[in-house]
Amino acid sequence: MSKDDIQPKLVNEGSFPLVSSGKENNGICAYIEKQDAKLWNAGLLTVDMFGKAFYQEKPFYCVSHGRVNILIPKKDMSEMSLRFIGAVIEKTTIEKYGFQEMCTGTKLAEEFVFLPSGDNGQPDWDGIEKFMCSIADSSRDTLSRIALSELQDIYKKVTFASGGRRRKRFCLSQLFNNVETGKLQTMIAIPGGKTPVLSSSMMNNGVMGYYDIPAVYENKITIAYRGAGAGFVSYHPEKFNATLNCGILNEKFKLTPNIALYLCAIIRAVCLKKYNYKEIITPSRLLTEFIFLPSDSSGNPDWDYMENYIKELTTKTSKSIDLLSKVS
Repeated sequence: MSKDDIQPKLVNEGSFPLVSSGKENNGICAYIEKQDAKLWNAGLLTVDMFGKAFYQEKPFYCVSHGRVNILIPKKDMSEMSLRFIGAVIEKTTIEKYGFQEMCTGTKLAEEFVFLPSGDNGQPDWDGIEKFMCSIADSSRDTLSRIALSELQDIYKKVTFASGGRRRKRFCLSQLFNNVETGKLQTMIAIPGGKTPVLSSSMMNNGVMGYYDIPAVYENKITIAYRGAGAGFVSYHPEKFNATLNCGILNEKFKLTPNIALYLCAIIRAVCLKKYNYKEIITPSRLLTEFIFLPSDSSGNPDWDYMENYIKELTTKTSKSIDLLSKVS
C-alpha cells in the first residue's frame, strides 16, 4: 500500500496516473505531474479497499487515503496472466468488502483463489496465457469488425470521394525504406518517467507506459507486430521509444501529420483484417503489402491531395465537436 497521501486538488496536472479507489477508469482519479513520491512500475495489479482489481498499464502514483493495495509479483508474469489473476481476485473480493469491511493488505494476503494447475500442482501459466489470448482474440475480432466498419467508411471516403481522382496500387516497399524493430525488451526494472514506450497494443495509441529512458524516434508511423494489437497502425509526432513488439516505418517521402493520419487509416484497414496472435507481422512481410492511394498525373502518390483531405476532415470534425459542446 502506498504511504504517499497525494491530494489531486493540491498538485498540478500532468501525464502520470494517480490511482485511488474507484470502479472505473482503472481507478485513476487524476493525471498529475511528477511528484517526490513513490512511482510504481507499470505492469502491476491494484486492488482497492472495495475489492476492485485493475491491471495498471503505465507507471503510476497511488494515494494512501484511498487504501489501494499494490500487488508485486514474486516472478516475472505476463500481462495476460496478471489480468487473469486480477479477475479471479475480484470475483472473490468484490462482493465481500465495502465501507463497513474494507479490503486491507492483511485481509487480501489471507484470501485464497482457485487457479488452473498443471501436473506438478503449480499454476498452469501456459494454459492461463492461452485462455486469455483466446478471449483477447475473440474481443479483438469483435472490436476489429466495429473498427473495420468505420475504417472502411473512411477508406471509401479517402479513396473514392475524390471527384473521379485516379487511384493506384502501391506496395509499401515503394513508400518506406524499411521497418525498424524496437530494441527494448522487459520494462519491469525500468523506473517510470516521461518517455512514451510503444508495444503491441490497440490501447492508448500503442503506448504501454512512460519510462525514464532516452527517446529514440520521432514523427513516425508504427505498427504492432503481434498479440491482441497485431496490425494496429498509429502515428507518433512526439519523441518515443519502442519494444521488440513494435515496428517503426521509415518513410521515403516527407511525412506530415496529415499524410501520416491518412496512411494510418489505409494501412490499418489492410493489416487488422490479416494479422492476429497466430499470424504475426514481420518487417519483410509488411513491406510486401499493397494499398490503394490517390495518384497524380505522373503516377506518384498525390501527397497534396492527402494533406488537404485530412486538413479539411479535421476542420469539419472540430466544428462538429464545438457544436456538440455548445448543445451539452
